[in-house]
Amino acid sequence: MASGTVLTYDSTSDKFSVPPQIKDAVVPSLNPAGLIWATLVPVCLDVRSQLVSHYKKGSGIIWTDRDPLLADTTCNFFKPLYEGLLVSSLPDAVKNALDRGGTLVEIGCGAGVGCCVLASAFPKSTISGYDISPPAIKQADALSKEKGLSNVSFAIADAAKPMPNPGTVDACCFLDCLHDMSAPTAAAKNAFDLLKPGGIAFLIEPMGAAEDSTEDTIALPTTAMFSAFSCTICLVCSMSNNGEGLGTVTPTSKYKDIFVTKCGFKSLVAAESPVNAAGFRMMVATK
Repeated sequence: MASGTVLTYDSTSDKFSVPPQIKDAVVPSLNPAGLIWATLVPVCLDVRSQLVSHYKKGSGIIWTDRDPLLADTTCNFFKPLYEGLLVSSLPDAVKNALDRGGTLVEIGCGAGVGCCVLASAFPKSTISGYDISPPAIKQADALSKEKGLSNVSFAIADAAKPMPNPGTVDACCFLDCLHDMSAPTAAAKNAFDLLKPGGIAFLIEPMGAAEDSTEDTIALPTTAMFSAFSCTICLVCSMSNNGEGLGTVTPTSKYKDIFVTKCGFKSLVAAESPVNAAGFRMMVATK
């Protein structure tokens, strides 16, 4: 690292140090995004020796069997997006409901960053987060306590299995996670069951084509990056347990098929949103 000027070497003291320009890049408080791209590389490749076998079999690797650093890196990757754009990206109906003290459930909440952002922004609301990973829920609990939030709670739950208190929730969300799930249709149906009549489910997903068109998908500037991640992380995860295998560049038409045709929502639309400029989609489904 010293030879590559990442570190500075002092021959007098025989010590290495981090130069200011590097510190500015890696310390989260100075640069929230940090060197996230660099930290993604080793966790993307941690299963490279298994990938050929999984692709030949059409199988996958469940999220909880991956290197724990993958979850931490993913959280760090999305934290700036959620802290900077999540509240401003919410559908108006969701903002109004939460302002009035409504309820929101995040399915696949990970370390709870999104839930805590929403709980802070809407103190009258009640926010619940569910995730299949016990370490993630432990991190989420710690984050909510650190922020002193009393209107958010977390629990371990499988997104594909029925959840408590059906028919009582104003809004459900999936923040960059539905395409990773092996059973996204069952997860969407759970969101439908949780919602009150007229309730809203919204998704933030990587940018994708409107229809199932290879040409349109290739034309998107984000496809090269997101599909590269997908080949080693997202698609591999979504193929586990005989999964549906969505992956990152799933077209909006596929989400519409899941939510409307298969799960009974009245509609699903790709909405204009601040997250679009960051390479993502906001999709809104109405019960």
